[in-house]
Amino acid sequence: MNTIKKVFLAALIAAGAVLLLYFSFPGKSGEMYRVEVFEAGNGWGYRILKEDKTIIEQPCMPGIKGNIPFPDEVSARDIGELVLLKIKKNEDPSITPEELKKKLSIPDHVLIQNPVFSDYQNPRSLE
Repeated sequence: MNTIKKVFLAALIAAGAVLLLYFSFPGKSGEMYRVEVFEAGNGWGYRILKEDKTIIEQPCMPGIKGNIPFPDEVSARDIGELVLLKIKKNEDPSITPEELKKKLSIPDHVLIQNPVFSDYQNPRSLE
């Protein structure tokens, strides 16, 4: 076999090995997950995707009674990012009412009575 054929064959084998390694390992574990927000009723929700497959879809605020959507896009994204962080740490991804209150500055009367959010103004929306 002449030298040109040997070089070509070696390059072809190397390229194949690189492609095999590239597609065998998805990269960092966090890179395959992402958060998307979406409109849900009169508010917002979030979904967690692993690659392109939905693994969690949350159209309302978790941890409180009722089907109340997040009051704004930023709130939905913030809680979605918190859930994603828990997934990356191999923790239970559940959100407690306390975490929701802390992250979104939700007053106690909203958590206890769950009124419609028309009378609740998220401090973030004033920024």
